[in-house]
Amino acid sequence: MIVYDVEIEQAILGKNEERLPDIRYCDGWRDFEGMGISVICAYDSKTERYHAFTRGNFDDFQSLVLNDPLIVSFNGLQFDDKLCASQGMKVTTTYDILKEAWVSDGHPPTYESEKQMGYGLDDFAKAMGLQGKVGHGAQAPIDWQRGRYGRVITYCLEDVRLTWKLACWIRMTGSLPNPRAPGHNLFLPPLSGLNPA
Repeated sequence: MIVYDVEIEQAILGKNEERLPDIRYCDGWRDFEGMGISVICAYDSKTERYHAFTRGNFDDFQSLVLNDPLIVSFNGLQFDDKLCASQGMKVTTTYDILKEAWVSDGHPPTYESEKQMGYGLDDFAKAMGLQGKVGHGAQAPIDWQRGRYGRVITYCLEDVRLTWKLACWIRMTGSLPNPRAPGHNLFLPPLSGLNPA
Protein backbone atom coordinates (compact mmCIF):
# COMPACT_ATOMS: atom_id res chain seq x y z
CA MET A 1 0.00 0.00 0.00
CA ILE A 2 1.16 3.52 -0.85
CA VAL A 3 -0.11 6.56 1.06
CA TYR A 4 0.68 9.81 -0.72
CA ASP A 5 0.22 13.58 -0.68
CA VAL A 6 1.24 16.41 -3.01
CA GLU A 7 2.15 20.07 -2.43
CA ILE A 8 1.76 22.75 -5.07
CA GLU A 9 4.42 25.13 -6.40
CA GLN A 10 2.35 28.20 -7.36
CA ALA A 11 0.39 30.02 -4.66
CA ILE A 12 -3.37 30.50 -4.64
CA LEU A 13 -4.86 33.83 -3.68
CA GLY A 14 -7.27 33.44 -0.78
CA LYS A 15 -10.43 35.44 -0.24
CA ASN A 16 -9.64 39.06 0.71
CA GLU A 17 -5.89 38.41 0.36
CA GLU A 18 -3.53 40.63 -1.59
CA ARG A 19 -0.84 39.28 -3.88
CA LEU A 20 2.63 39.13 -2.40
CA PRO A 21 5.05 40.86 -4.79
CA ASP A 22 7.70 38.11 -4.66
CA ILE A 23 5.27 35.17 -5.16
CA ARG A 24 3.92 33.55 -8.35
CA TYR A 25 0.24 32.56 -8.38
CA CYS A 26 -1.98 30.22 -10.37
CA ASP A 27 -5.68 30.78 -11.12
CA GLY A 28 -7.22 28.94 -8.16
CA TRP A 29 -7.76 25.46 -6.73
CA ARG A 30 -8.95 24.04 -10.09
CA ASP A 31 -6.02 25.34 -12.15
CA PHE A 32 -4.14 22.04 -11.93
CA GLU A 33 -1.82 22.77 -14.86
CA GLY A 34 -0.93 26.17 -13.44
CA MET A 35 -0.28 24.94 -9.89
CA GLY A 36 2.78 22.85 -10.60
CA ILE A 37 4.13 20.38 -8.04
CA SER A 38 6.83 21.23 -5.52
CA VAL A 39 7.00 17.90 -3.70
CA ILE A 40 5.24 14.55 -3.52
CA CYS A 41 5.61 12.51 -0.34
CA ALA A 42 4.66 8.88 0.10
CA TYR A 43 4.75 6.04 2.59
CA ASP A 44 5.30 2.50 1.29
CA SER A 45 3.84 -0.03 3.73
CA LYS A 46 5.79 -2.91 2.15
CA THR A 47 9.18 -1.38 2.90
CA GLU A 48 7.94 0.78 5.83
CA ARG A 49 9.75 3.76 4.30
CA TYR A 50 8.81 7.37 3.70
CA HIS A 51 9.86 9.03 0.44
CA ALA A 52 10.05 12.59 -0.85
CA PHE A 53 10.02 13.28 -4.60
CA THR A 54 10.79 16.58 -6.31
CA ARG A 55 11.07 17.51 -9.98
CA GLY A 56 14.27 15.50 -10.43
CA ASN A 57 12.77 12.15 -9.37
CA PHE A 58 9.05 12.25 -10.18
CA ASP A 59 9.72 9.17 -12.35
CA ASP A 60 10.60 7.25 -9.17
CA PHE A 61 7.23 8.21 -7.68
CA GLN A 62 5.46 7.09 -10.85
CA SER A 63 7.18 3.70 -10.64
CA LEU A 64 6.27 3.37 -6.97
CA VAL A 65 2.54 3.90 -7.51
CA LEU A 66 2.35 1.84 -10.68
CA ASN A 67 3.75 -1.16 -8.81
CA ASP A 68 1.19 -1.15 -5.98
CA PRO A 69 -2.53 -1.87 -6.40
CA LEU A 70 -3.59 -0.01 -3.23
CA ILE A 71 -3.13 3.77 -3.28
CA VAL A 72 -4.51 5.61 -0.26
CA SER A 73 -4.94 9.38 -0.03
CA PHE A 74 -6.93 12.08 1.68
CA ASN A 75 -8.87 13.93 -1.03
CA GLY A 76 -6.68 12.38 -3.72
CA LEU A 77 -9.52 11.70 -6.14
CA GLN A 78 -10.51 15.36 -6.33
CA PHE A 79 -7.08 16.91 -5.94
CA ASP A 80 -3.79 14.99 -5.81
CA ASP A 81 -4.58 12.52 -8.63
CA LYS A 82 -5.69 15.37 -10.92
CA LEU A 83 -2.66 17.47 -10.03
CA CYS A 84 -0.34 14.56 -10.85
CA ALA A 85 -2.20 13.95 -14.14
CA SER A 86 -1.71 17.59 -15.13
CA GLN A 87 2.05 17.03 -14.78
CA GLY A 88 2.06 13.82 -16.85
CA MET A 89 1.86 11.25 -14.04
CA LYS A 90 -0.77 8.53 -13.75
CA VAL A 91 -2.01 7.97 -10.19
CA THR A 92 -5.34 6.42 -9.31
CA THR A 93 -6.33 6.56 -5.66
CA THR A 94 -8.09 3.32 -4.76
CA TYR A 95 -9.11 4.41 -1.24
CA ASP A 96 -9.81 8.09 -0.60
CA ILE A 97 -10.40 8.56 3.13
CA LEU A 98 -12.15 11.93 2.75
CA LYS A 99 -14.55 10.60 0.10
CA GLU A 100 -15.41 7.56 2.23
CA ALA A 101 -15.98 9.75 5.31
CA TRP A 102 -18.31 12.08 3.42
CA VAL A 103 -20.34 9.19 2.04
CA SER A 104 -20.49 7.52 5.46
CA ASP A 105 -21.98 10.71 6.93
CA GLY A 106 -24.64 11.01 4.20
CA HIS A 107 -22.88 13.52 1.94
CA PRO A 108 -22.03 13.29 -1.78
CA PRO A 109 -18.64 11.71 -2.64
CA THR A 110 -17.35 15.02 -4.01
CA TYR A 111 -17.43 18.48 -2.46
CA GLU A 112 -20.70 20.20 -3.27
CA SER A 113 -21.55 22.46 -0.33
CA GLU A 114 -20.34 23.98 2.91
CA LYS A 115 -22.19 21.20 4.74
CA GLN A 116 -19.14 19.07 3.91
CA MET A 117 -16.75 21.35 5.80
CA GLY A 118 -15.17 20.16 9.04
CA TYR A 119 -13.91 16.81 7.72
CA GLY A 120 -10.32 17.86 7.07
CA LEU A 121 -7.24 15.82 7.84
CA ASP A 122 -6.52 18.06 10.82
CA ASP A 123 -10.10 17.60 12.09
CA PHE A 124 -9.82 13.80 11.97
CA ALA A 125 -6.37 13.78 13.56
CA LYS A 126 -7.58 15.87 16.50
CA ALA A 127 -10.74 13.77 16.86
CA MET A 128 -8.44 10.74 17.24
CA GLY A 129 -6.36 12.49 19.90
CA LEU A 130 -3.38 12.94 17.58
CA GLN A 131 -1.32 16.07 17.18
CA GLY A 132 -2.79 18.02 14.27
CA LYS A 133 -1.19 19.21 11.06
CA VAL A 134 2.04 21.20 11.19
CA GLY A 135 1.02 23.76 8.59
CA HIS A 136 -1.48 24.72 5.93
CA GLY A 137 -1.48 23.81 2.24
CA ALA A 138 -1.98 27.41 1.15
CA GLN A 139 1.29 28.43 2.87
CA ALA A 140 3.34 25.61 1.31
CA PRO A 141 3.86 27.22 -2.14
CA ILE A 142 4.87 30.49 -0.52
CA ASP A 143 7.44 28.71 1.62
CA TRP A 144 8.65 26.73 -1.42
CA GLN A 145 9.13 29.83 -3.56
CA ARG A 146 11.03 31.50 -0.72
CA GLY A 147 13.45 28.58 -0.54
CA ARG A 148 12.08 26.99 2.63
CA TYR A 149 12.10 23.54 1.01
CA GLY A 150 12.66 21.60 4.21
CA ARG A 151 9.59 23.16 5.81
CA VAL A 152 7.39 22.15 2.85
CA ILE A 153 8.79 18.61 2.70
CA THR A 154 8.26 18.22 6.46
CA TYR A 155 4.68 19.48 6.11
CA CYS A 156 3.96 17.06 3.26
CA LEU A 157 5.55 14.11 5.10
CA GLU A 158 3.47 14.91 8.19
CA ASP A 159 0.28 14.87 6.11
CA VAL A 160 1.28 11.45 4.80
CA ARG A 161 2.01 10.26 8.35
CA LEU A 162 -1.41 11.43 9.57
CA THR A 163 -3.14 9.81 6.58
CA TRP A 164 -1.29 6.58 7.36
CA LYS A 165 -2.47 6.76 10.99
CA LEU A 166 -6.07 7.20 9.82
CA ALA A 167 -5.67 4.27 7.42
CA CYS A 168 -4.37 2.05 10.23
CA TRP A 169 -7.32 3.04 12.42
CA ILE A 170 -9.78 2.27 9.63
CA ARG A 171 -8.12 -1.09 9.07
CA MET A 172 -8.34 -2.00 12.77
CA THR A 173 -11.80 -0.63 13.60
CA GLY A 174 -13.65 -0.07 10.33
CA SER A 175 -14.41 3.46 11.47
CA LEU A 176 -13.11 6.94 12.28
CA PRO A 177 -14.30 9.32 15.00
CA ASN A 178 -16.70 11.84 13.48
CA PRO A 179 -15.04 15.25 13.94
CA ARG A 180 -18.40 16.99 13.52
CA ALA A 181 -20.19 14.81 16.07
CA PRO A 182 -17.93 14.02 19.05
CA GLY A 183 -18.64 10.62 20.54
CA HIS A 184 -19.93 9.22 17.25
CA ASN A 185 -18.12 7.18 14.63
CA LEU A 186 -18.22 7.11 10.86
CA PHE A 187 -18.23 3.53 9.58
CA LEU A 188 -16.13 3.17 6.46
CA PRO A 189 -15.61 0.42 3.88
CA PRO A 190 -12.88 -2.12 4.74
CA LEU A 191 -9.34 -1.13 3.89
CA SER A 192 -7.64 -4.33 2.77
CA GLY A 193 -3.96 -4.89 2.15
CA LEU A 194 -2.84 -2.97 5.20
CA ASN A 195 -0.89 -4.37 8.12
CA PRO A 196 -0.96 -1.73 10.87
CA ALA A 197 2.42 -0.99 12.41
